[in-house]
Amino acid sequence: MYYERRGNVRTLLTEARDAAELTMDLAWAALVLGSSDLASQALRLEETLGKMVDKLDFLLLAAARGRPDAFVGVLRVVRAVKNIGDAAHTIADAASASARCPTRSRGTLTGAVSADANPAGANRVFLSVPVPGGSPLAGCKLSEALGIAGAFPLALRSGPEWLLAPSPEERLSYGNVLYLRSPQEAVEDVLRALGVEPASREARRKRSMLPGSHRAVRALARLKNLSEDAFDLSCAALCHPQEEFALEVAEMPRRAERLRAGLLGSFSSDSGRPGGKLAVAPGSVAGIAVALERSVGQAREMSRAVARGEEVHPVVPAALDDSRGAVAQLEVAPWSEAEGRTPRALRLEARTGLRLLAAGRDGRWRFLPRGGFVVRGGDLLVASGPPEGAERLAALCR
Repeated sequence: MYYERRGNVRTLLTEARDAAELTMDLAWAALVLGSSDLASQALRLEETLGKMVDKLDFLLLAAARGRPDAFVGVLRVVRAVKNIGDAAHTIADAASASARCPTRSRGTLTGAVSADANPAGANRVFLSVPVPGGSPLAGCKLSEALGIAGAFPLALRSGPEWLLAPSPEERLSYGNVLYLRSPQEAVEDVLRALGVEPASREARRKRSMLPGSHRAVRALARLKNLSEDAFDLSCAALCHPQEEFALEVAEMPRRAERLRAGLLGSFSSDSGRPGGKLAVAPGSVAGIAVALERSVGQAREMSRAVARGEEVHPVVPAALDDSRGAVAQLEVAPWSEAEGRTPRALRLEARTGLRLLAAGRDGRWRFLPRGGFVVRGGDLLVASGPPEGAERLAALCR
């Protein structure tokens, strides 16, 4: 699927970056949906990712020819990609072992990702939608069935067969199960498009508010969000070198440390009771928290060259621009559809498939603008996502 065994650094780096993101998404989806089969797919893909990383290491070492510093910047990106895979492995292990986790631990893990009524909930929601007999979806292409740019198909299952990151041209059949990632703002639209009536907002709120563990839910959700934000901002810093972006990422490990410490101090995955000593072990809440914290630190290393004012090796932005994390930078025109509206009101991610990372105004950057941030003419928007999303964003901004 991803690993085509080609000896091109740019191509391999693009494939590795996308495989790392998909591995993390599969692992979280397995955790949320309680699927050990999905966790197995994440672990298999993580193994493939390891082979990509080994191949990249070999190619870069051969190309360096005795110049140890020749590809330091590229290797930092490779290490960050590998670290995402390592964190995904920890999460997939937790999903596989979920039946042995205390009820409180399982609730916290699930709530962190699926608590869409929680303002501190995860950036994205994961869904599983079957295609039953008689469904009008049978025979439809994925692009026709979804019709929402922000919804990303993670996997399509047909009996024992799995297809990861299926193409938009893939057709659905009776008995398929479709696994999706959706932005918060588009969940109800995605479900209705697939013929599923969404649960009421009150029902979702009750499921997400877990007695006695709300603080832990919020902390783990924020830590997961922070790991995604750090990686995406670091990629943006490398694609459009901006020292301010790299400096913002450099501050994120401190936030990750505070979140991890607060989580471990308020929750025990061993005893299922607040407080007490918490063992840091793979497959526990603590193990996931530590893995996510490490991924934030590795994202900082990725953009260290930009923070120092050093030149970025051209293969890095080229590879990232080819990936599903391509970075778009666009100026908002006066009187455009985007002007005077918040990203939420625009349903920006649902319509374009891009995450808004930063907005530049009057020579200053606002990172990860949320809430009441209103777009104005002349703003410079930086967003990441699939390359085709840039044209959709341009349509909103011109």
